[in-house]
Amino acid sequence: MKKKHWMGLFILLLAAASCSGGGSQTMPDPSAQAGDGKKQYVIGVSIPTTDLAFRRTMFEMVKEAYPEGNTDKRAQVLVYDGKNSQKQQNQDIKDLIEQGVDGIVVDSYTTEGILSVIKYANERGVPIMAVDDRMETNSSAQVVSFVGSDHKKMGNQAAEMLLRGLKETYPEEETWNVLELTGIPGSAGAMDRGEGIHEVLDQEERVHLLGSYNGEFAEENAASIMEDCLGVYDEIHAVICQNDLMAEGCYREIEKAGKVGEILIVGFDGQRSVVEKIREGGIYGTVLEPPDMAVTAVEKLCDYLDGEELSPVYYQESIPISPEDAERFLKENLAW
Repeated sequence: MKKKHWMGLFILLLAAASCSGGGSQTMPDPSAQAGDGKKQYVIGVSIPTTDLAFRRTMFEMVKEAYPEGNTDKRAQVLVYDGKNSQKQQNQDIKDLIEQGVDGIVVDSYTTEGILSVIKYANERGVPIMAVDDRMETNSSAQVVSFVGSDHKKMGNQAAEMLLRGLKETYPEEETWNVLELTGIPGSAGAMDRGEGIHEVLDQEERVHLLGSYNGEFAEENAASIMEDCLGVYDEIHAVICQNDLMAEGCYREIEKAGKVGEILIVGFDGQRSVVEKIREGGIYGTVLEPPDMAVTAVEKLCDYLDGEELSPVYYQESIPISPEDAERFLKENLAW
């Protein structure tokens, strides 16, 4: 999707009061037609959680693009929030299948915990489109395509940005002491971002990894970890966080300790509040991934149902945002 298009989609309300999840929703008319006279599909969308700002934005973008009761779009869309539970997400997908949807877009909670319900969908002829996080598919559990960012590449980009910052800030230091905060165990985003980070950092002899800590993509967890680490380690030069919520948590504790600018922070996702801190010098960088990918996935799934052959993967652009770029991105309505 072109940059101008997804930047325009960023302008929306982030309030998640209308989030659905757990339990069935009203099934649209399966015989409805779109404004062009073609069949209007009924598509389910399963988001694993709306607790995380990125996922909440994705959820709201789908609802904005496909409002309930629309008659001029290619699809009527039922959106479910998995409430931070693989069990709940699997049940939501089963409910969508039993309601008779034409296809389902799935952002999986974990790569393997989703497989049984994907197999269930395959057996019933319901096509599944993966979005954001890849799945560990096998011969009995298959998806028709994937739409999202290349998380390993994002890991490379974030690590390269961190090294640049360390070289600029601590050019004379023989060793750079670095912390890593990881995401939800078993999620593709955490595994692939971690792989990309280490592919770069492990090649730099000056990097000393003090520790890799599981922050589960949560701000409060990250703040607690950072507070502990500030008390344990005499010198920390940088922390790399696998999402921006954790970067925010680390920033809070670093600010309390009076070490803003001394400990470099790099995150992932491109959250506006983080980009503002990059502009102000409190956080060094992040890597933007566009959260409109679920909207694109619905469109691609409709193409598939129309009989079009899909590519196995549709990667969206991921963009590093460093101090010199922050103001430009904030002016381009980076609103999530």
